[in-house]
Amino acid sequence: LFRSTDLVTITIGGNDAGFADVLRTCTVAATDSVCIATVDAAEEFARTQLPGRLAQAYTAIRAAAPRAQVIVLGYPRLFELTPGCADPLTPDRTRREKLNEGADVIDSVISKAVVQQPGFTFVDVRDEFAGHGVCSPDPWINGPSVPTFVGPYHPTQQGYRDGYLAALDASSA
Repeated sequence: LFRSTDLVTITIGGNDAGFADVLRTCTVAATDSVCIATVDAAEEFARTQLPGRLAQAYTAIRAAAPRAQVIVLGYPRLFELTPGCADPLTPDRTRREKLNEGADVIDSVISKAVVQQPGFTFVDVRDEFAGHGVCSPDPWINGPSVPTFVGPYHPTQQGYRDGYLAALDASSA
């Protein structure tokens, strides 16, 4: 069925590194130190365990679509570091800085894993999303107050179009 597939696009890694739980913890933790320790643990997991998980996923993709060009889109920084934020549940600036650092670590691990895969290309999306994280005047990432089914900390429709799709289009230009 997928043998004739010629293009696969994917974002992968954040959930594998437990980043959804990290975001929940940092949103409700009583102290910044709890958030920082949680992000540190996720970064360590990303550096040591995530490469193997990514390799397994990439091998499965290659087996299912042997002729496809595979484009792995990276992760944006989720937050702008503005002093305040319209969403009252958004973590404070210290936590947002640490969470952005964690996103950068995951992005780096994914990028390094992609380089080892023939026919795979990594596309960094951080430039496209810059200025549009949670707490920006024009966020392309949902804040923590959106309903779970909408996807807290996931891109909005505009984020998918003007962030991910724009990065994908630019990579093939």
